[in-house]
Amino acid sequence: LYVYKEEQLVKIGAPERLTSSFVQDGRLFLADGKGGIYELVEYDLKPVANLSISSSAEVLGTYEHEGNSIWVTRSEGLIRERDGRSLQVNRSLSELLKQAKVFTYKPVGKDYLAFGTVLKGLIITDLNGEILHQINRFKGLPGNTILAVHYSPFGKLWLSLEYGLSVVDLNDPLASFFDYAGQYGSGYTAARWNDQFYLGTNQGLFVTDWEALNNDQENFTFNLVSGSEGQVWALEVVGDALFMGHDRGLFQILETGIRPLSNLEGVWTICPMGNYLLTGTYNGVGVYRKEGNGWEFLRKMDLVLGSSSQLMPVSEDLLWVNIPNYGVLKVKTDASMQAVERTIFPDSLFQGAELVLSWEGKSLFLTTDSAKYVFSESEDVFKRLDAYTPVKNPVYGAGVVRKAKPLTSNYIFIPRYNGFSLQVQAGDTGLIKKYPPLLIRSIKAFHNEDTIDLQNDDRIPFAYRNVQARFIVPHEPSVVYRSKKFSDDGWSPWSSNPSLEVLLLTHGSHKYVIQAGQNNQVISEAEFEFSIAAPWYATWYARLVYLLGFLGVVMLLRHRYLRSLEKQKADLLRKEKKALARQAELHHRQLAELEQQRLQEQYEDVKHQLKNKTVELAIKGREAEEKNRLIQSLRELFEKSKKSSSVGSVKWVEMERILDAYLKGEDKTFEIQMDELHQEFFKKLRDQFSNLSSNDLRLCAYLKIGLNSKEIAELLNIQPSSSYISRSRLRKKLKLRAQDDLFDFLNSI
Repeated sequence: LYVYKEEQLVKIGAPERLTSSFVQDGRLFLADGKGGIYELVEYDLKPVANLSISSSAEVLGTYEHEGNSIWVTRSEGLIRERDGRSLQVNRSLSELLKQAKVFTYKPVGKDYLAFGTVLKGLIITDLNGEILHQINRFKGLPGNTILAVHYSPFGKLWLSLEYGLSVVDLNDPLASFFDYAGQYGSGYTAARWNDQFYLGTNQGLFVTDWEALNNDQENFTFNLVSGSEGQVWALEVVGDALFMGHDRGLFQILETGIRPLSNLEGVWTICPMGNYLLTGTYNGVGVYRKEGNGWEFLRKMDLVLGSSSQLMPVSEDLLWVNIPNYGVLKVKTDASMQAVERTIFPDSLFQGAELVLSWEGKSLFLTTDSAKYVFSESEDVFKRLDAYTPVKNPVYGAGVVRKAKPLTSNYIFIPRYNGFSLQVQAGDTGLIKKYPPLLIRSIKAFHNEDTIDLQNDDRIPFAYRNVQARFIVPHEPSVVYRSKKFSDDGWSPWSSNPSLEVLLLTHGSHKYVIQAGQNNQVISEAEFEFSIAAPWYATWYARLVYLLGFLGVVMLLRHRYLRSLEKQKADLLRKEKKALARQAELHHRQLAELEQQRLQEQYEDVKHQLKNKTVELAIKGREAEEKNRLIQSLRELFEKSKKSSSVGSVKWVEMERILDAYLKGEDKTFEIQMDELHQEFFKKLRDQFSNLSSNDLRLCAYLKIGLNSKEIAELLNIQPSSSYISRSRLRKKLKLRAQDDLFDFLNSI
């Protein structure tokens, strides 16, 4: 024996000559030519047993039973060691294995054993040696020689044959019986009666013991019931009697043979109705009545014609008849099972094909391959059910020729081409059902032009952000799948499609969970994870560029903001200056207005004072003139008195001198005061109009200060009309036109 371990090749010497080896529960056993059994422990061969067998016996394996090690040999059956001697155990099984020539052996779990033989195919037993299954070419294997057996913990036995591989599903509730030997043909119907199994086929009626169908037999043997040759369409147990619907009519099955009840050809179906027995035939319905211990044919039912494939009694006087490709009939009967009324519901009223009647609860239903209807007794019509999803029939595999039929409470009979199947409804197959794991077959990332293969936890370029995963639960039928992203809550709908495709994924890590389901339960789960690289615009250096760009933009915006702030401040300052300037100007204007108003008031006051002063001077002037006239008068009187008076001349001369001096002095005072009061005004007038007299100047001053003609006449001591004349003369001297205003002209100087 050579052991290669840790890059070293170690040679272990054989005790005699190593003739066989096998692995059992992770332990390596070897047998030598003298019957010694050894176990390899590290680099040593430790003896386990010493069997007194020939070298040709060849030990194939071992198992433990009741504290003993049982050794499986190629040509001597099952043996164990006791007191240094080898004893054969389970003698009947050992003899069978010796005859069958065991070639390979494999434990099936902890309670069963599988033997691959050369002559008799596969034999499965329990630890006590009871044969459970014999599977050979009569039961579906391509041949009887089994070269290797592998047990999968999911309930499958893989068999290597001389040509190809076969697999046996130990947990499959479906047991199939195929007519490889050409005994009975295609199964149509079946019944279990008096512990016998009756099989109706296209060749006739066959019978075998119910227990003979157990798979522990090497072959199944069916016997043809004499006289039943032909097509058997129906088998029905009514009471304690068994009836056969045959191509030639209705027959009652007896323990001694068969008894014909009528010659109505083609009995599709058989059903009791009250005290009568009804049969659906190729053409109409046959009526039978019990007479003593047997049944007798009465008549064909009136009003019913056509191939009646399904009969459904609802009450003692109401029968429904299903006629394919025509419709359904509602037939009312009397006490003697005569049809008295018929209502036809043609198949054109219903959507879909394959009409089937059923009674559920207290209502009659009609189901097609695409819709379901319920019968309304009050309206006498079928109403379609909107909330209905067509249910597919169970998948029994290929070759099913008719609809399945309940055989007993635990079994369903399935008609097949060239045989039949039995499906277990209840009970335990003896093995715990284990399911294969959900395998991720492939993960691919792709875009429009290329595809790459992925492994779990791979990282893929951003361009390949479309991912497709394919998965499967191997060797399990009718498996459906659903998926979800690990971080999501909701699952996708169940689907038979074993693939998942996700498109336009974002960069980062992605984890998906896949679940497989069968028969409304989750049987397996798997996960896969991958990550998608960030695109160039989402990498760290791109983000650094974005950050720098962002900071640059921030700085630029800050700079622009500061400039804008400075500009705003300058604008605000300028506006404030303008506002202050406007305010100052307004204030200055207000001050100017106030000053102007003050000056105007002063001007008005001065003007008023000037007017008053002028008037006062004018009055004084008038008084002076009056005084001068008075003095003149006095002087004239003085002259007269001088001439006639005797007063001294000196005194008169002095008095005359005083009067003249006073007269001349007073006149100049008035003119001086008037010149001082209107000095600038008089100067401008003299410069422009040299021909103006003192009286003209005085009149101009009176007019300038706003005296009217009446006031001027009073000051000049003249008549108002004379004042008007003086004004007219003054206008001429001033060279004014008729439209010119004298007052405005004088005020403009």
